[in-house]
Amino acid sequence: MMATGPLTHLEIAASLVATDVDKSTVFRVLQDLISAGLARRLDVGDHTWRYERASSIPTGPSGHAHPHLLCVDCGSVTCLADAKVELKVPRAVGDIEEVILKGHCQPCREANR
Repeated sequence: MMATGPLTHLEIAASLVATDVDKSTVFRVLQDLISAGLARRLDVGDHTWRYERASSIPTGPSGHAHPHLLCVDCGSVTCLADAKVELKVPRAVGDIEEVILKGHCQPCREANR
């Protein structure tokens, strides 16, 4: 399975149903991958953790190297790793660790036309 964005624990577990791997094993493996620096956990503010593969891109303290788009219609989260998103935050404000943009994903935008 190749994901275009971070997946929830349940989405990952559902994709492995045919392999007889249970949800608790998936959760433990995800935690191990995070501890090993091979995966990242993302919280977009909806109280659902999503997981994505860690990349070789240097990251900040949160481990997130790229912004994400949260669709306000369907709740999908899309990685914007290839998109150029620039923010200019005054140094006095602090350091940005994570950027989550809210909007409409392409399928929802087309469906609402």
